[in-house]
Amino acid sequence: MTERTVGEIIGHNVRVLREGQLLSRQNLSDRSGISWAGIAHLERGGSVRPRRSTVEAVARALGVTFEDLMSEELVSPKDQSPQPDSAEAWHPEPRQLITGGGEIKQYAVVSVPVLEDTLARVSRGEVKPGEALAALVAE
Repeated sequence: MTERTVGEIIGHNVRVLREGQLLSRQNLSDRSGISWAGIAHLERGGSVRPRRSTVEAVARALGVTFEDLMSEELVSPKDQSPQPDSAEAWHPEPRQLITGGGEIKQYAVVSVPVLEDTLARVSRGEVKPGEALAALVAE
């Protein structure tokens, strides 16, 4: 069995963590400041010894340490979960959706706890469904 390079270990760990957190390469690129191509190159193990600054930026974006990404005994993705207390992890990212007539509508990605709380408030009659949806989109 051949020994893996540091770059291959880091690349494997980045991919496992990214997929475990349901992040696309573009999401990780946006969070880390590393280009999409740089993330793809890192995940493929394209560099035998990637730059420390690159690995540290990706580690911060994934919520792990530099050492975690270097470890051959990484925690499995089932054990990884987004941190709801982290503002970065749950910050709504506004998106644009183009509908049939070319009209652009705004929507937002919201966290599960925020959505569950909003649904509970609707079911208790504290807010009307339309008002709840408008509040979620505005966040």
